[in-house]
Amino acid sequence: MVMNVTGRYLLNCNKKENQEKILNLFLKINTNKNQIKEIKELADASMQLTPGSKISNVPLISSSNKIKKLHSIIHNPTVLYFWSSTSMNHNKNIHSRVADLKSKYPEYDFIGINTDSNYNNWMAIINKSGYKTNLEFQFENVSKSEKELVIHTINKAIIVDKSGTIVNGSANLFNTNIEESLLGYLNQ
Repeated sequence: MVMNVTGRYLLNCNKKENQEKILNLFLKINTNKNQIKEIKELADASMQLTPGSKISNVPLISSSNKIKKLHSIIHNPTVLYFWSSTSMNHNKNIHSRVADLKSKYPEYDFIGINTDSNYNNWMAIINKSGYKTNLEFQFENVSKSEKELVIHTINKAIIVDKSGTIVNGSANLFNTNIEESLLGYLNQ
């Protein structure tokens, strides 16, 4: 139970100091080596996503089947969102939400990252759905990238500034406050 609470806290906390405090508290009361290893890995990855940190430069596959590093595709304030063909309802909902937000906040680039491993299926969905191929990518190494970016929920989004510095490492595009947040980040 303590491990679950600690993990949930780490996933939802945007302050590195607080993450360090909860990690240290967990380490004081837990002696299970496997749990300690798992929580340390989660804490390390989660702390890398706190505001002010540079986003990990994970490799992505472009629609032209070329490897691109994440940093090379960030040119403006950017919202990274994630989707999978295993949930077609979410896929449609997230792209619809992004279209709505893009129309209101054109200063942002909205980049979709597919978390599947089949390139041909991913491309078939992009082409059938009419998504902009220059704004859609797929993880090259799904499990490694998901760990680095702590993709733990299908609604996770990451907001970065034009230099790839994290503004919010655990956003949700369906949250009622997201528009206020996007506007606030632009005015910082």
